[in-house]
Amino acid sequence: MDRYYQAILAHELTEHRQMAFVSGARQVGKTTLAKQISQHFQSTLYLNSLPLS
Repeated sequence: MDRYYQAILAHELTEHRQMAFVSGARQVGKTTLAKQISQHFQSTLYLNSLPLS
C-alpha cells in the first residue's frame, strides 16, 4: 500500500542522501514506511528508540 509520504521521503533520501527521522502517532505506519523505503536502497539502517520515561 502506497502512503502519501512514501514518495516524498524517497525523493528526499535520493536527492540529499542524508538520514531521515520519521515521527508520528502510534500505529500510523511509520515502521511500515521505513521498511518499504529501505528496500529501494542498497545500504540502510533502521533504528528504533524506546520512549524516555
